[in-house]
This record gives sequence, structure tokens and C-alpha cells, in this order.
Amino acid sequence: MPRKAAVRRHVTVLIPWHGENEDLLRETLRSLPSGVRVCIAKNAGKHEMASALNAALETITTKYVFVMGSDDVLDKDTLWKLWEAALDYDGAYPWMLGFGAQRFRFQAEPWCPRRIQDRNVCGVFLVKTKVLRAVGGWRDVAIEDWDLMYRVAKAGYRLNPAPLARYGYRQRLDGLHRTTVREAQKLEMSWADLAPYDEREHVPAVFYEWRMDGTGYVRCELASRTVGAAVRVSFDESDSHQAPAWVYQYPNSDAQELWDMGARLGKRRVIDVDDNYLAPDLQEIVGAYHKKNGEMWGERQESHRRMCEEADYIICATPRLAEWYSEVNPNVIVCENTVDPVDWPKRSAKKRRIVGVVLSVNHLDHFHLVADALRAASGFKDVDVEVIGLDPDWDFPYTHIGFTPGVHSYRRVVSRWDIGLAPVIDNNVTSGKSDLKWLEFTMSGAALVASSVEAYKRVPDDCLLRAEDRVDFTEHTLRLLRDESLRRRIVRSSSKHVNEYRLVGNEGLRSRYNLALGC
Repeated sequence: MPRKAAVRRHVTVLIPWHGENEDLLRETLRSLPSGVRVCIAKNAGKHEMASALNAALETITTKYVFVMGSDDVLDKDTLWKLWEAALDYDGAYPWMLGFGAQRFRFQAEPWCPRRIQDRNVCGVFLVKTKVLRAVGGWRDVAIEDWDLMYRVAKAGYRLNPAPLARYGYRQRLDGLHRTTVREAQKLEMSWADLAPYDEREHVPAVFYEWRMDGTGYVRCELASRTVGAAVRVSFDESDSHQAPAWVYQYPNSDAQELWDMGARLGKRRVIDVDDNYLAPDLQEIVGAYHKKNGEMWGERQESHRRMCEEADYIICATPRLAEWYSEVNPNVIVCENTVDPVDWPKRSAKKRRIVGVVLSVNHLDHFHLVADALRAASGFKDVDVEVIGLDPDWDFPYTHIGFTPGVHSYRRVVSRWDIGLAPVIDNNVTSGKSDLKWLEFTMSGAALVASSVEAYKRVPDDCLLRAEDRVDFTEHTLRLLRDESLRRRIVRSSSKHVNEYRLVGNEGLRSRYNLALGC
């Protein structure tokens, strides 16, 4: 079903309204897409809001509810973007653009229960109706939406940030949030007094994610789940999490203010790296594929080295990286990448097999390794070839998907693959890379054919097929297409190994993280 038709059929917009400023309510309704269901929970003020919302919830029959303010506005694509982000999750939330009395931007932060206990993730959200009912709906507390999201998170439900979904939040001097805060200040209540928890859970660290991309998800969001930490994209100026350690994702001069702030607050400053940002030829290697990125790292490499020297600990994704970084700081530990099964969609039955590859701008000279293999695969009547990332402009049939808008959409694509190819040529940067593609393809149910390079050296022999050159890639791909039992054996062996050693929460991995964090 097309997303617009799905939203009109399965979503009800729920709006609490206290009966005033009807002109602003009309403006809110005009911003909604035509044909969308609307339910207005009219109330006489804050003391009735929770009961009015719960009464309205009882009347809703759609699968999802989108809760928004009675004086706010949506972008024309907001609901469609939220719908896409909510696939495989229990809901999604947008980023806010404040207007009116004050202009601001409220960034969509990663979903993280330890963070939500101290700061609300977002006051508006698209969520499954059954989730709202399962947690008991709204309660009559100071900040209803924060309390609700905290209970949703504690119950194990997951909402997905939708940074492409824009929400216009009208900031008013007499608005509900400001009024609540002013009343709390009169009673000499702190922000913590308004928090939704009965007993606060300790936060051992805050992982500062460079940006919400695939690397940030793996190195910060998944790592935070292993150690029970918080994860953020924006700077927590109030230090609300009171965490003794801050983890910086491959910092350079762009993070100087945050780095200095950590020192002033007495934080244990830990650096996490997944690539060799110290490589002498980093600018040359990266610049060959992406001139701007190469120049950027050339300019900022010295600040990264200095921060590594000053760091209390450095966490490396691979042993090879640890060798390099130990030359500038002896306090180095290896914490490999992990996966979390709850984030991966289930494989669905399909009639055609798919062989896929991910091609990024940093690996332009690796493409030729798999061209013959994919050309041969495309010759099978029941096989499709898919390419994520750059378009290689090959002369045989394939589907170019482009760069996916987020890790959730990336997982949905690769979860349909039967065979995944990972071409890599070793150099001072790539030889420090991890076996992440093996982890991802294992979770997707695909067998991996990978270059015989440093990144995949520690993967057990029965968990993949190694290719020395383009001939090997072709032979191994054809072998897997012709021998389904072999493909399944590789997937089973990989799944067994990943489940034993590479899942979020692994005890050995948690111990290593705790050592770096000083726990």
C-alpha cells in the first residue's frame, strides 16, 4: 500500500485542546494532509489533559496515533516521513523547528531509555495505538508526554528518530510548557523534580555520536546498550545525565569545545575510533575518492592526534587500529562491533534470489573486484543484482538503490539479500576496518564473499568465502548460487558465532568497555 494511503487509513491525529485560540487550532488543522483522521481531545486545562487524552484514545480504532499540539504545524511530508521511519518499530518522532516567541531547533536524538529518564526525546510522536494502551495511556503529572515516553521506553518499546520529518513547534510565552516550568520554579522544584522516574538509574557514560549514521549507530548507540549508558547527538549543556565518562566518536577540532568542557567538568574523556585517522597518508587516500573529505581530515588530523594523546582511554574497533593508536596513547582497548537482533527485520519469503553489494565513495577502486561476479549472477533467470550507494554504471542488469536515508531502511534492503559481496583493497586506512559487513549480512541471512584482507582475518573460515581477486569473487558467487546447501551452512555457522560472541550485551565486551570507562 502506498505510504500516503497507508497513513490516511492507519493513522489518527490526536490533538489536546483547551478550548482557546481557535484560530491557531484551525491553522494546525490546515497543515494536516487532506483525508487524515483527526480526534480532538477537548479539555478545560492541564488538570484535565491526561483524562481527556485517555478518553479520546478509547475511541480510536486506527493502528497508529500521532499526537501533536493544538497550535503547532506540520510540513507537507511530515506524516509520510514518520510513517516510513516507524516501519519495523513501535513508532517514530520528528525533529522540531521552533517558531513564534522564540526560534530554536530541537534535534531528533537517538532512542535511548537512559537518556529519556533525564531528558524527553520529543513531545510529539507517531506511535502504535496498542503501545499507548499497554502502558496505561497518559498520567496526571507535570509533563505528561515525557512521563509517557519514559514508560514506553521502560516497557521495552522502541521508537525511531525521523530526522527528515519536520515539525513546527509554536513557542508561546503563555504556552503550556513554559507555564509548567514557571509554576515549578515558584515551588522551588528543580528539573529533576519533574523527571518521570521513581528511582533514577545511574548513567556510567554518555556516548556522543558524531551524527546519526551507520557508524554512529554501531559505535555509539549499540555500545551504549551494552553498558547501560546514554547516547546523544547534541551537547548536554546542563550535564543532566551526571555521567562520570564522556565518549567522543573520532573527535577532531570540530569537537574542541566539547572536549575542553569534559576536562573542566572532570569527566573521564574516552575516544572511540573505527578507522585509522592517524594514517600519514590519510588525506591522500581519502582525497583520491572524496577531495573535500580528504582536505578536511588533512586539516584536522593534528587536533585528533593531540586529543588522542590527552585521552584517558581509546576504544578501537579492531586489533590493527589498537596497534596504531597505542603509539600515541598506551591506554588502548579493543571493543569489536556488535549487532542487536531486535533492530533487524525478519526475512520474508520471496520468489527471486538477490546478490548485493554496498559501494561507497571511499572504495571507488574496489568496484572492479566484483563487476564480473555480479555480471555472472545477473545471468541467472531467478537472480536480481542490487547495489546500495554509488551507481557503478555497469553494462548488465542491476537495480541501483542509492544511499539509504537511514540505518533502518538499509537493514530492510539487505535483509532481502541471499549473497552479499564485500570488496576491499588493503591500505593504511582500510586495513584498520572491521568485519561489520559480515555482521550485517549474517543478521540479514545472507552468505558473505569478502576480500581476503585484514578486516576479515578474524572471521572463522566456515563463516564466509574469501576472495583473493576478481576471479575468486566470480567463482565463489557462482558456487553459492549453484549450491544452496553451502550457502545455508555458511549462514548457520555465522549466526552461531555472532550469537555467541558479537551480540549487544556480551559479557566479555561489557567488561572491556567498563575498563575503558573506569567503571
